[in-house]
Amino acid sequence: MKWLEVQWGGKLTRIPVEKRHGKTWFHIDGQTHCFEPKVQALRTDSTSAQPGSGVVLSPMPGKVLKVKVSQGEKVKKGDVLVVIEAMKMEYSLETDVDGTITDLYCKEGEQVSLNKKLIVVQGESL
Repeated sequence: MKWLEVQWGGKLTRIPVEKRHGKTWFHIDGQTHCFEPKVQALRTDSTSAQPGSGVVLSPMPGKVLKVKVSQGEKVKKGDVLVVIEAMKMEYSLETDVDGTITDLYCKEGEQVSLNKKLIVVQGESL
């Protein structure tokens, strides 16, 4: 998990953040926000999904609109696995590995929180 320390509402607050498509998303005081940081002030905690891990997390709180895969299905890097809606926008979440869908942790219509594990893709061995 990545964290950002910000001055919010007159107090210093540590909030979880997620980088997607060149922007940084965060959720605080019941609202989701987005910005493009000029200075990297993020730290990585070892409990978050790492790039190339095959674990797809929700980049923000939202509603699952479409699960485009099923357990056991083969996928390629860049395939869209799930579509979520947040802030009246749709976000297509892709896999970062070639492999097989081993776990589905979401279903259509479900509300998901920031960093909820949605899908796991077991990468192919070389």
